[in-house]
Amino acid sequence: MAIEPLSILALDDDTFILNMLGHLLRSLNQDRFRLFESAVDAIEYITKVESPDLVLLDINMPDIDGIQFIRLLKEQKFSGSLVFMSGEDELMHQTLLKLASLHGLNVIGSIYKPLSQYHLQQVLTRADKVLQSQNNHEAYSQQQKCYSIDEIAKGIEAGEFVNYYQPKVCLISGNWVGVEALVRWLHPDDGVIGPAAFISKCEEFHMIGQLTEQVIENICRDHQSLPRDQAQSFRCAVNLSMDDISNVDFTDWILQRIRGCGLSSKSFVLEVTESRLVQNLIDVLDVLARLRLNRFKLSIDDFGTGHSSMLQLRDMPFDQLKIDRAFVHEAYEDARRNAILRTTLSLSTELDMEVVAEGIETVEDWRYLQAKGCEIGQGFFIARPMPLEQLYQWSIQWQERVQDEQLYQQC
Repeated sequence: MAIEPLSILALDDDTFILNMLGHLLRSLNQDRFRLFESAVDAIEYITKVESPDLVLLDINMPDIDGIQFIRLLKEQKFSGSLVFMSGEDELMHQTLLKLASLHGLNVIGSIYKPLSQYHLQQVLTRADKVLQSQNNHEAYSQQQKCYSIDEIAKGIEAGEFVNYYQPKVCLISGNWVGVEALVRWLHPDDGVIGPAAFISKCEEFHMIGQLTEQVIENICRDHQSLPRDQAQSFRCAVNLSMDDISNVDFTDWILQRIRGCGLSSKSFVLEVTESRLVQNLIDVLDVLARLRLNRFKLSIDDFGTGHSSMLQLRDMPFDQLKIDRAFVHEAYEDARRNAILRTTLSLSTELDMEVVAEGIETVEDWRYLQAKGCEIGQGFFIARPMPLEQLYQWSIQWQERVQDEQLYQQC
């Protein structure tokens, strides 16, 4: 696929490499590029002349090295794509990718020397997609409204917040085994609004507990509208807030509410983001212990992204572990993610914990996790979150995919 010419800046202290890079760029119909041997000259160009769509950066520079240049790009609020060029090992590349990402830079990969047209074509394609996405996002952001906490509160009171459901499936058989409830705002004027517009504000003003209650109320209502065969196998995951698990009355409230609509605690998986658990430890342990005593399944969400994973496994009564997308997507081609994922799966087996892998986005992710013995999967490869009424049709189409694409594990 042809790519429109991008504005490109390449920095390398080796004249031969720069000449080769220029030749490769021309062969790929790219003529809007500037080549620099000096990092000082390159950053001056970005500051005073033009901020490019793509920077190709040699890590090992004599005047300003790649790590220092990353800092300078951050100071310039560089919004284009960044690609590293180097002969350094994989670990150094991964470290720099992480560092640049933490600085808020848009890193789309690395190219190992010697350069090749194929790998250069790949990063140009990624940079083009990023540019298109940014253009679309800017257009969207101009239309996006900012909602006050009073508007959000009125929306909750009016019942405008509804649940979308993302399916979870068994990676061995391909069978549908449950869903995760994800809240959306059906605004009377602005349509469907995603959680980014209201979750952080609810947390800031301590209204997140009210939102959790609304999600559970929605589950009770939605469950009653399901056909009998679907209702019997309806197992729903709910994200709990810090306010919920710090409120010692929460267990009594949820038990009373779900029993009132004929639901069992065994129909629920209550997910707690790992990093939240370090606060209010006594109340948190009180709530989690009572929930487990009443046969709710408890899940550590985003496992591996917090600061005390092993302590949570040791001290808290969790029986499910949800592996974060950061360790799942493309783990099959990343040695360190691969090692972390395999170790986590092994640990869960030793602790007799059920495992859910989130962030399955490709068939390669699916088959890799399946081969490693992961039990349950969730992600865009399977399905995006959807309204309740779309679940049945999705389930029919999914079973057809399982058979047609042979997604089940064959004996």
